[in-house]
Amino acid sequence: MVTAPRITLARQLHAAGESAAALERRARRGTDIRVRRGVYASAEEWRASDQTGRHLARMASAQAMAAAPLTFSHASAALAHGIPLLGRIPEQVHVTGEPGGGRRSRAGVVWHEADLGADEVEPQGASMATVPWRTAFDLAACDGAAVGVVALDHVLRASGQPDRIRERVQDALDARRPFRGARRVDAVLRIATGLADTPLESLSLQRFDEHGLPRPLQQQRFWVDGHEYFADFYWRRWDMIGEADGRRKYEADAARDGRHPRDVLWAEKLREDALRTVVRRFVRWTWADALDGARLADRIRAAALR
Repeated sequence: MVTAPRITLARQLHAAGESAAALERRARRGTDIRVRRGVYASAEEWRASDQTGRHLARMASAQAMAAAPLTFSHASAALAHGIPLLGRIPEQVHVTGEPGGGRRSRAGVVWHEADLGADEVEPQGASMATVPWRTAFDLAACDGAAVGVVALDHVLRASGQPDRIRERVQDALDARRPFRGARRVDAVLRIATGLADTPLESLSLQRFDEHGLPRPLQQQRFWVDGHEYFADFYWRRWDMIGEADGRRKYEADAARDGRHPRDVLWAEKLREDALRTVVRRFVRWTWADALDGARLADRIRAAALR
């Protein structure tokens, strides 16, 4: 679970008798971190937090200095919902408001304009946030198909109702046409399935589509000597299994089962050995391959020709 550094408002400290000069001295000494004007956090907690926790602290800071509840969206809503982001976590907080509000992006806050329906937002602590499907919609429209597929795949899988979520995204897309980014959302809806177990698998799906590779089956089941195995991807035309190997995949397995990572890797080797007995070809790739889509496509085509 992500823990955000606790924030303290300068006005609270002033009320307790601390001067502005004292606050600045503590920030210069490194005892406190100034998150934004008028908001501080413990430097120790800040250093112990990851980028997600720091972003959540920046969101809390923006809300603390706002006159009314903010509606967090895009990357900020994704982090609040635990939706994976592709790439670096931004420092700027993303907020959506009604069109024509005259707001400008400044002080670490990026403002977006949109008419959000009541079913597109939900309470998030003292603030509001776009609901998960709307968050994935916005990420796809603004940041592209790769980011959008990673987000929507997660939302579809986590929802337990992928058909309903897909319908809701499609309805929102059709109701807003034409708009900049509509084609990106179209692509994401075409690609995302909700069957990927990891963001790396989701990104791989988008790369297959981008580089003209045939769409594989996902989570294909195989029986080998009475044991059941599932493959990330399977291309029937090539009789080839594809496995997307992210480090976190093995770390998560180790943490979940209480096994040493060494044992997890050995079990995976035995699994691969078993699967190789029932298919003609087997190919693996990593994040580095998937981030370079052309490199991933070349790797898969080369394996298919062996």
